Amino acid sequence: MTERDRVLQLVPELTSPYIQAIWEVPFPEQFRPPNIQYYDGSTDPLEHIERYSAEMMTNRTTEVVMCRAFPRTLSGVAFEWLSSLPAGTISNFKQLTNLFLTRFANKQKLKKDPLTLFGFMQRPAESLRSYIERFKEEITGMAGLDSYMDFGTVIRGLREGPFKEVSP
Repeated sequence: MTERDRVLQLVPELTSPYIQAIWEVPFPEQFRPPNIQYYDGSTDPLEHIERYSAEMMTNRTTEVVMCRAFPRTLSGVAFEWLSSLPAGTISNFKQLTNLFLTRFANKQKLKKDPLTLFGFMQRPAESLRSYIERFKEEITGMAGLDSYMDFGTVIRGLREGPFKEVSP
């Protein structure tokens, strides 16, 4: 092995946060990077990881290839963050995911808690239609709800009037 070859083998280790073993595994011949939006650090990182993983798993991609291809989905501060990690920091995709989610945790969407609905009320001049639409928007993405709870919460939040009087 020539001196030049030895130096070239060290380059990924010196310029990458991954351990050398990750760089030793080549991309599969038919590999294509996932066609997803770049993550720039301004949106929910969990959503990016979920989309990335789903795309990569569709092709039965190995964890090592998932690590190697991940930088191709980053831009801006997210790419700068990954590039700034010390060499040899990351040895698997789970570790990469944990570091990524920790770094961009302030951008994660908070899960809506169904208990917050107990304070959800119809506004004084709000129409029934507007109240129902606002309620539907509020429960979008909320886990742990069933239709009975939805209905009861809507009724409880109605202001006094003819619609509340006919409720059970």
